[in-house]
Amino acid sequence: MLSILDLFSEERYYWTPEEIGEKLQVSLPTAYRYLRQLTSSRMLVNENGHYALGPRVMELDSLMRRGDVVVKYSKGPMHEILKLTGCDVILSKIYEDRVLVNYIATNSEEKSIVTYTRGRAHPLFEGASAKVLLANLSRYRKEKIYEMHSERISEIQMGDSLSEFLEYLSKIKRQNYYVSHEEIDHNVSGIAVPLVMDTEVLGALSIALPTQRFDFYNEEKMLEILWQTAEQIKGKIVTYTA
Repeated sequence: MLSILDLFSEERYYWTPEEIGEKLQVSLPTAYRYLRQLTSSRMLVNENGHYALGPRVMELDSLMRRGDVVVKYSKGPMHEILKLTGCDVILSKIYEDRVLVNYIATNSEEKSIVTYTRGRAHPLFEGASAKVLLANLSRYRKEKIYEMHSERISEIQMGDSLSEFLEYLSKIKRQNYYVSHEEIDHNVSGIAVPLVMDTEVLGALSIALPTQRFDFYNEEKMLEILWQTAEQIKGKIVTYTA
């Protein structure tokens, strides 16, 4: 039943019972039964026979925002970077094989230069945040991702074999940062560092700025600020969990 929720995407905001039954390969009565249960829990709403995500999804997102310890202790330091640089500061995390933005510190959401805002699935292999997140995953998770996306990995020149892919990511992990230029958005560059505690990948912290202005910034200074901020955030989390 919950697999119905996975049908909603950037391409499809609404589904009919007939479409859901066909997509999930279940009978129409079964599709209606699932939909009744999901609408009664407010996960979905029925709009003239077309089903969309419901208010409970918004409520759960609000709870996630308030209950996410990493976001809680990252917000203040991220806004300090924003004050220093005037650039958007982004906290991202990888979930299975999806990269999502958890929080953006920006002067104004309408003026943010990045198109992938909170909750919108981010390309798995493009962008500075995605690269440092992938680089710090366990070997097992890297191998699983390669199995699922080997064609795409080869297409974007991250490796034509598992060993090449692993070596590509190892180089990023050793340098402990990644810089990208227009990999996702036109005229947007990013510089990201990982947030890792022991072997747990908590997220990636990045600064996004217009590519045409990148050379006017001191890359080493931006990295220093990001690394210091990452350590500050981890220190707060350690204190909270102690």
